[in-house]
Amino acid sequence: MIRIKNSQKLGQIIKLSRKEQGIDQASLALICGFSERPLKAIEKGKGTLSVDKLLKILDELGIKLHVDFPNSLLTDELENKLTQSKKLASD
Repeated sequence: MIRIKNSQKLGQIIKLSRKEQGIDQASLALICGFSERPLKAIEKGKGTLSVDKLLKILDELGIKLHVDFPNSLLTDELENKLTQSKKLASD
């Protein structure tokens, strides 16, 4: 697991993963449904990106995002709430 402290580190991870998979920026942007401009910016550690676009990029590259809470009890409570909310949404 890699700890990401800033947008530069996140951009490096995205760029490295993309290149290792043999995907160019134009292709990834097309797959994700937006222009190359935001992808180029995030890979340089600059610019801003919507959470939706970021999650789409990570998903397409097979990168998993984990949230680590300092209190394990909070994690259990949150997981229960998320499970309950998923059940309500599917009903």
